[in-house]
Amino acid sequence: MVEKAVSAPTYRSLLLKLYWLNPDNEYKELSTGTGFLVHHEFQDYLITNRHVLSGRDTSGKYLSSHGVAPTHVRIMHNSNWKLGEYTELEEPLFDDDDVDQLRPRWLEHPRGFKVDVVALPLTQDGEDFKNQIVRHRYELPDPTAARPYLRPSDTVHIVGFPFGLASHGSFAIWTKGSMASEPELSYGDAPRFLVDARTREGQSGSPVIVHFSANTPPMMFTDNSMRSHIVEHSYLLGVYSGRVNKVSDIGIVWKASIVATILEKKRRHPLPAEDDYTDALIPTL
Repeated sequence: MVEKAVSAPTYRSLLLKLYWLNPDNEYKELSTGTGFLVHHEFQDYLITNRHVLSGRDTSGKYLSSHGVAPTHVRIMHNSNWKLGEYTELEEPLFDDDDVDQLRPRWLEHPRGFKVDVVALPLTQDGEDFKNQIVRHRYELPDPTAARPYLRPSDTVHIVGFPFGLASHGSFAIWTKGSMASEPELSYGDAPRFLVDARTREGQSGSPVIVHFSANTPPMMFTDNSMRSHIVEHSYLLGVYSGRVNKVSDIGIVWKASIVATILEKKRRHPLPAEDDYTDALIPTL
């Protein structure tokens, strides 16, 4: 069976295509990104970066050269028929009944646009869609459970779609990196850490993981045990958010605890006014 021969993170990451619906009712593709699914209180959520869905950074600059923001996202879900094939489903980014105000559907952190992670509740939940797609989700870390004891230089992986490319069908591409800061500390006075990896546009929103295969040596865990895995297993560390600048290979990862906070608080915010934007926390792509 193909599924057994493919590592789960390869198909857990989902390719995102961002579109703008113009006044003439024509769709224009603006960009691509990466996301992944989590389940919380009977609802599936797409986790990705805020700048991926909003199309703007914290200074208010549009990320598309067209000077517009996305109105819809198309998610390349895993097909229910064959692993590696995909079914493209569209999700609106704004409330249908509030087009003039453009109230985003995604959930944000209480700090709003200064935290570059959002959770978009999926609307395509009907039986027709469930017959077309299968959802492979990540589990959020249990804060009480032992986890890999990471130190600077330890290996991590960023699993996504650089330049919107897939490795095969809907399968993601793995980028190997290393911890570039102390994971228990915060970078820039926010729950983030740094990695050293050659990432590119399109990988924003990727899950950052520690992955164990049968070939991975035993590793120290936070309960002082040494563990290995005969069956492949991944530990979600956070959400990749882009490089600190365009010439650096140092990238920013928002810790997975941010996702848990967003889902627990369930905050929706209006789009920031132009005066609200500041050069704050979101890095350069």
